[in-house]
Amino acid sequence: MRLGRLCAGHPYPKVDRRIAVCPVDLRTGGFSLLELLYVLIITSVLLSMAWPDSAQRDKRRVRTALDQYASAHRLARSTGIQHGVMGELHIDADNDRFWIEVDTSGFGVTDTIGIVRDLADQDGVELNSTRSLVCFDGRGLPDLRDNSQGDTCEPPDGLVIFSLRAEVDTLEITALGKVIR
Repeated sequence: MRLGRLCAGHPYPKVDRRIAVCPVDLRTGGFSLLELLYVLIITSVLLSMAWPDSAQRDKRRVRTALDQYASAHRLARSTGIQHGVMGELHIDADNDRFWIEVDTSGFGVTDTIGIVRDLADQDGVELNSTRSLVCFDGRGLPDLRDNSQGDTCEPPDGLVIFSLRAEVDTLEITALGKVIR
């Protein structure tokens, strides 16, 4: 009776002189090492297909920031032409953002056109520029006069550098304000 209680579920325990040894079934629960290896391989293959490559994601973010800047540059120029006033492209490299302002009222009150593109908050992209304020006159040509707030417009020629970790891309802007990728 005592052996039956020690080896519950096994009616015939091996009896030694000193102790009763119950037969042990090693396959009562759990997974084999081979089964775990198969699951690990399948999971890693599925994750590698579903998870985009980090370098490609960084490249796409930098390219998107570059495209947004080029678009804002064109918009500053075309808005100045459309309203016949100075279009201003503000570049805040310290805070990784840029925006467009135009005096659409004619009374010296500037309006922000579009949105302020904050690259650091959106994608973590860093912006470096040799210029901080680029202005275009009503004909779309670079304008070096002071704007309505008294800020001095800078020549448009220069470099704008976008970077995120190891990914870097550059825009070059000519003296006439043309963007070269």
